[in-house]
Amino acid sequence: MTGVRFWGGMLVAGMLVVIMMAGCARFDTRDPRPPKLTLPEFSDGGLVNKVALSLFDNRTQLRFEEVEQSFYKPFNQQIKDGCKNLLLFTPYDPNFPEALVDATLVPERGALNNMAIAQNGRSLGLGAVITGRLANISGFEREKGFWLFKENQHYQRIMIQVDMYATETGAKILSEAYSQEIEINDTEFQALANGSVENSPQAMETFQEIAEDIAEDVCDILNDMTWIGFVTRVKNNTVTLSSGSEAGLVPGRRLELYSSDRIFQTPKGTRFFVPGAKTGEIEITAVEAGRARATLLPESKVGPGYTVRTR
Repeated sequence: MTGVRFWGGMLVAGMLVVIMMAGCARFDTRDPRPPKLTLPEFSDGGLVNKVALSLFDNRTQLRFEEVEQSFYKPFNQQIKDGCKNLLLFTPYDPNFPEALVDATLVPERGALNNMAIAQNGRSLGLGAVITGRLANISGFEREKGFWLFKENQHYQRIMIQVDMYATETGAKILSEAYSQEIEINDTEFQALANGSVENSPQAMETFQEIAEDIAEDVCDILNDMTWIGFVTRVKNNTVTLSSGSEAGLVPGRRLELYSSDRIFQTPKGTRFFVPGAKTGEIEITAVEAGRARATLLPESKVGPGYTVRTR
């Protein structure tokens, strides 16, 4: 009987250890979500989603040039390689708006203005905006080894926070902190303690590994995201969209209209756009880069900020 209790206790303890290890890998910092909605099924219809990758806020001791080479450029390329049917818009592209950069920089206090991100994204025809910050590079000690052979080992922890916003609602569709630890020597640990970071080949490799993990999660979400467009102007029966030839739009294409003028506010004051019902259809008449014009079809209703989907 004693043996049964012993092994039963070992089994429970082992399960708890596994659960704790799984739970400590990452932590979630999601903001409140808008109410859950039941939306119709949409398709891409052969159209291409446009997504912006803004500059990450650098809160570490590394210079921007080091962050750019170690993390930002590899992350940029991995998203381009891993996400299908996607046009990635970055600050390296001409005419990337300063307003979007400003909207995605984390303030010293408080949180990002999700509505400003959504409104800037909509004006550019973006389906989502990816932002984040290199949150921390820190050093710590931990015992390593067994029993009498234990000794203190120095480690460096790199942590990166990533947030991705859907411009249709202004809600986060990804909000997660990614971190990895690497062993460092006494000299590197002392440099960290003095506020200095050496961008060693091992650290650069760790940055790139984190970039791969983030890109995989980002692409898992974006690959399932259907195309969406936004109405920016209405004059009589002529409708202007913030998507154009780059999205695959062509004259004669018909799109469905959906209202998006209702706003939901949480008790904490965070606001979100609420997707509405279908209000009609439009037919594309002229297309250029970053813009398309369309005619409002009979018995349809439209306004600035309305969304368009494929039929």
